[in-house]
Amino acid sequence: MRALGKRLLKALGLAAAGYLVFAFFAPSSYRIERSKKIGASPEIIYEQLAFFENWENWSPWKEKDPSLKYSYQGETGFTDAVCIWDGDEKLSGSGSRVITDVNENSQVRYSQTYDEREMDSDGGFSIIEGEFTTEVRWFVEWDVPFLFRPIAALNDLESQMIPDLERGLERLDSVAELKQEEY
Repeated sequence: MRALGKRLLKALGLAAAGYLVFAFFAPSSYRIERSKKIGASPEIIYEQLAFFENWENWSPWKEKDPSLKYSYQGETGFTDAVCIWDGDEKLSGSGSRVITDVNENSQVRYSQTYDEREMDSDGGFSIIEGEFTTEVRWFVEWDVPFLFRPIAALNDLESQMIPDLERGLERLDSVAELKQEEY
């Protein structure tokens, strides 16, 4: 019995050491980015991105979780404006998004805090005017705490986020092009 206990402790020690080695080599941060060319002016696109109330029109998360409820604080469209969300615990959870930087008609940056997770994220949009279309680049980046790195690597968080960004850009395209037609 004693030998079994020693082998079990040794196996647990090796597993813990392996986990720590994996954590050491696993990525400490992630950044994903997607872009789309949209047939609308930078002004119309900026309005959809900088004003949190407009996110309800195109957000991929609102589409996935119709129970999402939003509240807003601060002056919308400006730095330090806040969007607080609360939705289905399994789909969206709850948290807040704060605008950290805006550059009218060219850039919107934000920071997100999730109530249920240890990881926060930053994201943003670049709006690049072209001759006939406007390119929108959406990025999300986050740091992963040391002990969570193996879990993040094994769950492939990047591939889980990519479809949301792509769907959000598709929906933004539809909304912005309709707004463009109204002008």
